[in-house]
Amino acid sequence: MSTEADITFRDNEDFGWAFQFTDRNDNPYDFTGSTFKMDVRTAADAGSAEAALTTANGGIVSTDLAAGTIEIVIAKGALDPGEYVYDLVRVNGGAEEVLLYGAVTVIDGVTA
Repeated sequence: MSTEADITFRDNEDFGWAFQFTDRNDNPYDFTGSTFKMDVRTAADAGSAEAALTTANGGIVSTDLAAGTIEIVIAKGALDPGEYVYDLVRVNGGAEEVLLYGAVTVIDGVTA
């Protein structure tokens, strides 16, 4: 079910992106019991993540799992301006599934 979705935001703002996963008939997926993780890296094969977001650390907020709704949260200043890649992974028991992937572009903000 993975979908490509690019993200762009400024480094002088808190970034939040809430979304709902639905099937092709617009029925929401039920993510009850799932956790989520997302690494933001300079390249897919980079040795370490510039930002590691998880359900446990508050980087991914489970707003309504039964309705397939979660929110990605990246704090102001967490990433330097530049180009990155990411993928968002759902963990359900021992199974892992990539839900979203793409580029992250962080732009210089004007106001401090």
